[in-house]
Amino acid sequence: MYACSKRCPVLVLVLVLVLVLVLVLVLVLVLVLVLVLVLVLVLVLVLVLVLVLVLVLVLLLLLVVVVVVVVVVVVVVNLRDHEDLYVKKEIYLPLTKLRMLLYRNLLKRAHLVIQRVRGTSSRILLADICQVVNAGGWNVDEEELECILSLLIKSGKVKGKLDPTRDGMKEDGKEDGKEDGNEDGKEGKAERRN
Repeated sequence: MYACSKRCPVLVLVLVLVLVLVLVLVLVLVLVLVLVLVLVLVLVLVLVLVLVLVLVLVLLLLLVVVVVVVVVVVVVVNLRDHEDLYVKKEIYLPLTKLRMLLYRNLLKRAHLVIQRVRGTSSRILLADICQVVNAGGWNVDEEELECILSLLIKSGKVKGKLDPTRDGMKEDGKEDGKEDGNEDGKEGKAERRN
């Protein structure tokens, strides 16, 4: 009994130390799990903030397009309504040049919106541009928009090419380019634009 009483305090001390070590390890594991959870929550919050920021930027871009469309509409309508006054004041030509610059800025912003929505495609349909500018309040059809784009490309204000084919468009049951006895599909620029 004397030998057991000497060993028992040592065993009790070893057991207490083992229990303390196990408790410390459990506390360390709990702290690591809590830190991992906090890091995951922070990453989720950062992702949500980035998504909100991207949405805000897209909305701001759309707002800029709408503002540019409104400015273009005001200038174009004002130019048509007061054409005689502007001719008398000799500012009609600078205003028409300004109108083309406004068209350029509007179409470039519409191009940016379409690229952001559809991806990084370098080819954009005329119908998409027409939808964007019509959504902004500028009532324009595709033919008028094509004419404006061709003028901007010809003057060097916009880089790009217009596709001369109009796939799927038919007029009065005839294929495009084969109307009024013109069987070879070739037509003059003025006839095509009308």
